[in-house]
Amino acid sequence: MKKILIILVLLLCTNIITAQNDNTYETGIDEIARANSVLGLSVAYFKDGEIIGTYNYGYTDNTKTVNTDDDTVYRIASTSKMISNMLIMKLVEEGKINLSDSVYLSTGLEYNEDVKLWHILTHTSGYGDSELFNNNFDKVYDINEMIKISSRNIKPGTSYEYSNFVAGTMSAVVERLTGMRFYEYASEVLFNEYNLNASYLVEDLKEGTAVAKMYMGEEYDPETWIFNKEFYDQFPQGDQYRLSYGSLYISASDLAKLGIILCDGEYDGKQFFKESTLELIRYPRFETAYYTMALNTDIFKGNMVKDRTIYGHNGHAYNAITSLIYDPEDHTGVAIITNYSTADKTAGIYNVVRDIAQLTYDTFFEE
Repeated sequence: MKKILIILVLLLCTNIITAQNDNTYETGIDEIARANSVLGLSVAYFKDGEIIGTYNYGYTDNTKTVNTDDDTVYRIASTSKMISNMLIMKLVEEGKINLSDSVYLSTGLEYNEDVKLWHILTHTSGYGDSELFNNNFDKVYDINEMIKISSRNIKPGTSYEYSNFVAGTMSAVVERLTGMRFYEYASEVLFNEYNLNASYLVEDLKEGTAVAKMYMGEEYDPETWIFNKEFYDQFPQGDQYRLSYGSLYISASDLAKLGIILCDGEYDGKQFFKESTLELIRYPRFETAYYTMALNTDIFKGNMVKDRTIYGHNGHAYNAITSLIYDPEDHTGVAIITNYSTADKTAGIYNVVRDIAQLTYDTFFEE
């Protein structure tokens, strides 16, 4: 009887501490959100292969009539690159292409023959964004002409230049190796396999999905703007260069599931990657001012979460700030997505992301 009472007391104390942690966390998130003028935000955090908590703040649009929740889907900007990289690395694992292969010789994309696959996955190809690429989002141009005008005439692997265009050619690599549209391949091998409400096309989300709107001087509504399936299908198959660098739609909860895969290679008992592939993804390739580049993955050494080496990628577009980060050492991580924030950067990281990441680890993942 005494043992039972002790167990009940311990359980009660644990529940009280958990509730206190949750309340402290929610209050902390609210304060961070207000300090960074966040309109809507969703967070999902995970440990040991499971999502252990979520929190939602604010609204899906400026009318402030619809609250964000666990099912709210956001456009996650450049955090998409880390997920698109998963699709490329699946092909590497299957032997369809090697990281050391010349992109030109293996796919026909007219990069310099010395540009290896790992160069385009680390922004060290010697190519960058052109004015034609940056100023004509709504137009379709020949991909090899775009590659030609984006050349910097720099030896691959010697210089870092963050490039949406080069990351966008991941789409073309996937299409040329699989014979499928990039968005179809993503759904078939990843999103559908894990029952995720995610897509590079807003039309392919589940019916009734609430998609958060974005704001940069005007409202951007993903459900009505021109960047839809009809637009992307104007690109000849094998020539897509827009989708993979920033166009993924997903909820924080489903993004966290992908974070679990990047931590563990599997989710819900279904393996996606071998451990050797995870090691390739995380292997440090190039030093930048604020972090080390792995494959479309940034390595933050103490400057994202204090005293931790954190892997992940951040995004920013149309004033939406996003992030997926994880620590494979203790199998923890957090997905953070906003639809609007005026957050500043400190040492290359948006304050809203760093502050929420630190709060999450302080609250739930530190002994």
